Amino acid sequence: MQFLYWLESIRNPFLDAFFSSITHLGSETLFIVLAIVMFWCVNKRSGYYLMTVGFFGTLVNQFLKLACRVPRPWVLDSNFTILEQAREAAGGYSFPSGH
Repeated sequence: MQFLYWLESIRNPFLDAFFSSITHLGSETLFIVLAIVMFWCVNKRSGYYLMTVGFFGTLVNQFLKLACRVPRPWVLDSNFTILEQAREAAGGYSFPSGH
């Protein structure tokens, strides 16, 4: 938690926007779009491979979340603050991260 408090101490609007963008790069939607583009524009075999890896990766990730059940940091410690625009997308357990 100390590392998270340190990150919170250097929080500013630029870093908030930057790291929110980085978080979106790891979303399933972006991965699916990348796999479809690969399938249509580059190589069907590579596209199938990316879709399969994405599917099984998401499946394993969700299984591990349910097995580990690690709460979000602001659930564990009410003194930790979260960006309100991130709260809606941050449902469920925190570990392992899906991105």
